[in-house]
Amino acid sequence: MLKEIVQLKSIRDMALELDITERTVKYRISRIFEKTGTKKQRELLKKINE
Repeated sequence: MLKEIVQLKSIRDMALELDITERTVKYRISRIFEKTGTKKQRELLKKINE
């Protein structure tokens, strides 16, 4: 999932690619954001690149 986030894919695209629901994608992303202290994909990218 992190790979898809880094590529700035949409929720829908991630769900289709990973064969899971959009709701599951949103949940997983929210957990990643929570654990990293970020709120947006671009913030997460910035944190990864630090």
